[in-house]
Amino acid sequence: MSARKVLYPCALAFLSLILACGDDTPSGPEAEPRLLWRAQIGERVASSPKLANGLVYVGGSEGYVHCLEAETGRDEWLYQCSRDITSDPCVADGKVFIVSDDSLLCLDAKDGRLLWTYRGTSRIGCNPVAAPGKLFFIHYGIITCLNADNGDRLWRAYNKREEDFYGTPCLYKGKLYVADMKHFFCFNAENGEPIWEAPLGDKYYPRSPCAENGKVFLSINGYDSEVFDLLKCYDASSGKLLWTYNFGYNRGISDAAAGYGKAYVNGGGADSRCTRCFDGSTGKLLWESRTGTTAQTKPCVANDKVFIGAEQETVVCVSAESGNRLWQYQIPRGNEIFDIRGQPAYADGRLFVDTDGLYIYCLKAD
Repeated sequence: MSARKVLYPCALAFLSLILACGDDTPSGPEAEPRLLWRAQIGERVASSPKLANGLVYVGGSEGYVHCLEAETGRDEWLYQCSRDITSDPCVADGKVFIVSDDSLLCLDAKDGRLLWTYRGTSRIGCNPVAAPGKLFFIHYGIITCLNADNGDRLWRAYNKREEDFYGTPCLYKGKLYVADMKHFFCFNAENGEPIWEAPLGDKYYPRSPCAENGKVFLSINGYDSEVFDLLKCYDASSGKLLWTYNFGYNRGISDAAAGYGKAYVNGGGADSRCTRCFDGSTGKLLWESRTGTTAQTKPCVANDKVFIGAEQETVVCVSAESGNRLWQYQIPRGNEIFDIRGQPAYADGRLFVDTDGLYIYCLKAD
């Protein structure tokens, strides 16, 4: 696959930056954030924003990779892929990795130059994951590890049960965690050798796992009305199941997010518009907050807060400890807004949000 560099680092012809004004700051009894900027990228946003070294990276619906200044929203560079973008960006070691249909591209994070391309056999639907010198992605029932510097393949690991893997693999302390519809697996990230596997049961769709404090958390959605959504916690070293939380309904839950010894999930339960927090050691439900979220958005946990993309183009911030609502912000209408589907990104007191529309929004979040 060939890809074309369009322009960098000067201003793009079709990207406009609209600075926030006082009228955009919502009023109300709660302390609310201030809109710092919004940037129109000229196409619908097709990925969650990712941050590194003062820059924001995002993929667009027409196959462009955008790089913006995190402080101002002004464009740094733009790269056009020859096909659709099908993943979030992954930024590591001065490189941006992103999937375009059946190919994985590596771009220079500073100027957008194409460094290398890895061509797969068919469309890749997984977010890439990076470790020093390595890049991992899944394709059906295969984990592939590439040399992050040149794109050479280092190893492949196969699902011996010949089932497809789901979600994005979790990289934690030299191990990769990934699930199919019936099993949860742990592989050695150095060589792809299997370490353990644990049964999930039947009729489940696993989400992307996350890990913290020696534990791995996995959200799984029921395949049909006969089984309920579950959140499971495993010992990261042995694969021993530590606890399971049964939501009692089959309505869909988001990927789990880990932080401060807790696990956070959007959706599920009797009220599927809630965000819930669980004790990471016991699985006890610590709090639930009606944030208006859906299972399509993953919580962002940072700075003792949980940031959530909610319905009606609203961003909600709650305390990571108590679930108390700290503020909410409704994005102004009339800006080609659709739904907040991706995961918000936080850095240095700023929150970056995409709306599945034409704009990236930056809020003062502290």
